[in-house]
Amino acid sequence: MLIHRTLCFATVAGVLILAGVNAVKTNAHEPKDEVLSIVYDSYAEFIFTENGEAKGYFVDVLTEALVRRLGVPVKFVMQPWQRAQFSVEKGTEDAMVTVVTPARLLYASAGEVPIAVSAVAVFTAVNHPRFEDMKRIDSVEDLGDYRILTYLGDGWAKENLAGLGVDFGGKDLESVLRKLKWGRGDVFPQTEDVTLYYIDELGYESSIVPVPGVNLGHIQFHLMIGKDSPFLEPLPKIDQTLREMKSDGFLERFKEPYKYVPRQVGGY
Repeated sequence: MLIHRTLCFATVAGVLILAGVNAVKTNAHEPKDEVLSIVYDSYAEFIFTENGEAKGYFVDVLTEALVRRLGVPVKFVMQPWQRAQFSVEKGTEDAMVTVVTPARLLYASAGEVPIAVSAVAVFTAVNHPRFEDMKRIDSVEDLGDYRILTYLGDGWAKENLAGLGVDFGGKDLESVLRKLKWGRGDVFPQTEDVTLYYIDELGYESSIVPVPGVNLGHIQFHLMIGKDSPFLEPLPKIDQTLREMKSDGFLERFKEPYKYVPRQVGGY
């Protein structure tokens, strides 16, 4: 199947020059409109674009919480991931769903309730000559013995793999998997659910696999709203709504259609 969900999870701020005219600046805290804009790049099945519309688990959860329960109109804006983060930082978009890091907390506030939690697996080529050695990986520090691949803007890797010589040269998750398949790196630590989905979409099931028995913990994805966004104030109400959705089972029901069912692949 042709991949139409391109990952790359920034932008250069435009400068408007009016010769001889004083530009009027808009107060960053005054809403340009009444719609909360959530910026994203495809991260299927959590969030992706299909037929020009945002789809996925994040979309379902936030539509229920914000639109239906809180009456807050929402729009999803797709951008390359590095640019998406920059858009929230500069206040041109309101929010994003991502991993909370110290760098992101400088310009955005995070909700307390995670929208999703996923295990971090280590992916490699099935025929890698050190495949058996990789089964002994027990921590992120153990990855230092290998060439680590990831994509531009991977906040988890920046926060957790600092000093390990990570190659951030991939423009998106798909390009990293291609590099891994062709031996241009050894390992790719990444969200298990999402990465398995892309491996399946690319037809790499017999080429790339998670290293058996290796788990580097879990990644939590939170709604982060820019500190200059007029929608920052309702963040506690959003958290309360997500808690209610968790307690009444809505979060699990939303996730069910997006759960990845792995194919049976030999080789490990």
